Amino acid sequence: MRVLTVSDRVEPILYDQFDRRQFENVELILACGDLPPEYLSFLADRLNAPLYFVRGNHDLRHDRPPGGCTHLAHDIAEFKGKSILGLEGSRWYNGGPNQYTEREMYWKIQRLRPRLWRRKGIDIVMTHAPPRHIHDAEDRCHRGFKSFRWLIEKYSPAYFVHGHIHAHFSDDAQRITLVNRTRVINTYGYYVFDIDEKNVAGELLKRFRQPEDSLMLKSFKEIQKKEAAYETRDRGIRSVALKQIVGSVGRYHDFDERFRIRPHVPVERLDKVKSAMRAGKALPPVKLFQIKKEYYALDGNHRIAAAKELGFGEIQARVTEFIPSKGTLENLLYREKAKFDDQTQLPYTIELTDFGQYDHLIDQISQHQEFLAKQVAGAVPFPDAAKDWYDTIYRPLIAIIKKGGLIEHFPGRTLADLYTFISVHQWDRNDPGLRYGIGISQLVPKTMEAFRSKMAKLKETQYPEMLREITAFVLINVEAKKEIRLVDKLFKLDEVKEVHSVHGNVDVIAKVVLKRDLVSSDAETIGDFVHKKIRQISGVVSSQTLIPGYSKQKDKEEL
Repeated sequence: MRVLTVSDRVEPILYDQFDRRQFENVELILACGDLPPEYLSFLADRLNAPLYFVRGNHDLRHDRPPGGCTHLAHDIAEFKGKSILGLEGSRWYNGGPNQYTEREMYWKIQRLRPRLWRRKGIDIVMTHAPPRHIHDAEDRCHRGFKSFRWLIEKYSPAYFVHGHIHAHFSDDAQRITLVNRTRVINTYGYYVFDIDEKNVAGELLKRFRQPEDSLMLKSFKEIQKKEAAYETRDRGIRSVALKQIVGSVGRYHDFDERFRIRPHVPVERLDKVKSAMRAGKALPPVKLFQIKKEYYALDGNHRIAAAKELGFGEIQARVTEFIPSKGTLENLLYREKAKFDDQTQLPYTIELTDFGQYDHLIDQISQHQEFLAKQVAGAVPFPDAAKDWYDTIYRPLIAIIKKGGLIEHFPGRTLADLYTFISVHQWDRNDPGLRYGIGISQLVPKTMEAFRSKMAKLKETQYPEMLREITAFVLINVEAKKEIRLVDKLFKLDEVKEVHSVHGNVDVIAKVVLKRDLVSSDAETIGDFVHKKIRQISGVVSSQTLIPGYSKQKDKEEL
């Protein structure tokens, strides 16, 4: 059975821009409050499905149920063998409508206990407010109900759907928190899920079922043994992306692969950590072990779980890196990177894909260290030189490479690879073979320090592009009586600036202006355009391309 849940926000995709095909097979609609009655009537009518609703703290126009809708206020309904409990309103905060104290909500639930006992539990709980310490906030209005937590602990509904907490989710998984066997879902806006028809009260959704013996975090010891990673480096305290924390040293059985707490683990500690984070309290850095690009929690598993659930992107961590020792090419490259990191102490990641290239960067930093030492007439520590090299040389050239879109031509390579290739040939080798029609020396001076000086005078938005305009004249022979039609088609191409039907050995002349990047030659760029854009036009018999050498052109004012 497919269920659509809505709350708090009228979604254009469900109203003004409604498309029935996007919500095929919806059999049940649950509305969790703070929505206009006409919106609820519209959904019930257009989807031709029963709609149960509870009121939120801003619902002032629901004196009677909207057409086709059922008000489920502190009551239980049944649909296709599934029991649904509705509890409406928010925590009391200013005495407005649909507000309840903790004690009032507790007694409303207690009055339902005989019916819950006879049913042997409940399948779905729908509310406006969230349970306490799950998706809620600390202000009086958005604080959750403790009695909802009791309800979850006591009856283990398959899912608990609520609204009230306005949040935006880049991934639907962020809406969901597992509490024992219950999926707590924040349906702000809308959410769609499927119920396994074979489930009975208290069972999990098939879509989210997670057996105890699967989907666990990675075990650090297993990965350490696999990589033979025993040599360590202290990387100090740094920010680590939460998505890169994929395992645990000792508690990988207690969390699933998304670092959500597993059913057998008590939730009280996690709740306390989330409350502290919401309140902005300073928490100590977690402790992580690192192997390659992945991190494993040594201390702070609950802090990591809470941060992920609250939608944080990074977390402060004290990192110990374990260096792989197996003699694979990947590991040799990684050890070279680790050595580079040790020497430079840069807080940034520079990823190269070829063995031996980090030595070129070390050489550049050493040269830059000597340059800085002459400027200050004193010694400059290597890490300080590395930081200045990164800020004034590496990062500006990377920005120019990005701007030129060069990385698209090198699948499997990194921006750092392109930086190394260009800089080594331009500065270290001064390679005369590195000559593409673009004239790279006009963009990147022949010495590293000259480049640094040039970039220091510019803002990043003023960095030059590794693009060049090239002009060509294409002479075209055309089938009889098709010249006019061909001229019209050519003129519609953005790259064609002029097109003329002529008398002589050719039928049509077109002037084209193209842009090309560093890695393509003029002939390659023009040939590709002529083949793909001109030769494919019906009626073209043959073509010949002329590329101007030395040119002079008068401005229109002079003509």
